[in-house]
Amino acid sequence: MIGKNFQGLIIGYSAGSLAFGRDCIITKDKDYPETIVIKGLGLVGFSVEVHYEDNIDGELFPLSNGRKIYAIPNGSAVFSKDGELYKGINDIYSFQNMKKEIVNSKVL
Repeated sequence: MIGKNFQGLIIGYSAGSLAFGRDCIITKDKDYPETIVIKGLGLVGFSVEVHYEDNIDGELFPLSNGRKIYAIPNGSAVFSKDGELYKGINDIYSFQNMKKEIVNSKVL
């Protein structure tokens, strides 16, 4: 099993990226009748929402209490280093403590 000290590159695409966080968050949509939060691998210090569209903000705000969630629209990506967000490709959104902020594509 790959642990937090692994120095190589790990890629998670779509649902694969959900597992890297402390929590796997699957928001309610046409495929899932309710929002689900399950334990993740904890390789990074945040959770992600993949295929993000702003019509699910109401689902993400209450989930952001006590955790940081990066919402990643199609065509965007996040890079993590030492368990924290290092860089975003295209715009992504941060949800934490009931607040939403845009994270532009730049080195943080």
